[in-house]
Amino acid sequence: MNHRGTQDTIELHATTGQRQVKSGSVFRKKPILVTAIIFVLAILIICGAFFYNDKHLGQAAKGGENSKPYRSGPIHSFEPFIVNVSGTNATRYLRISVSVECSSKKAHTRMIENELRIRDRILDLLCAQSIEELLDVSRRDRLRAQVGVKIGEALGNSDDSSEWVRSVYFSEFTIQ
Repeated sequence: MNHRGTQDTIELHATTGQRQVKSGSVFRKKPILVTAIIFVLAILIICGAFFYNDKHLGQAAKGGENSKPYRSGPIHSFEPFIVNVSGTNATRYLRISVSVECSSKKAHTRMIENELRIRDRILDLLCAQSIEELLDVSRRDRLRAQVGVKIGEALGNSDDSSEWVRSVYFSEFTIQ
């Protein structure tokens, strides 16, 4: 007999031969088992996460003992560059926003003083890029390095741009 999620069970007693109906719920017993399984799984996940994080935090602490914390330098953001893409007969253009992390305050000041010269060098570099080069995401790091070199050239140090530029960031990169 089923009635609202309960199921009566019939047992036959061996000694008396009588049937006895026990009222019980299969559905009431299953949630306890499901809850117990969920509880055990949750404990295992929490323990696993704890041991995983503890292992990696220990490695991070060991690696951090000898290294200094990273301190960012001053950042100079240029107005967006808009250039025609090489080899497209002026049908496609690139809009790119460049920000440069300077190695020091002196470098930042020097960059502000020579901003027009730097923009000219970056524009020359960007205009020479083909559509294939710009669409290939894996070549962006090379383009960042080239921008750093052009900035170093504009500031009077063509050998080593790291004296002035720590990193180059593209905050916008749109091709149409």
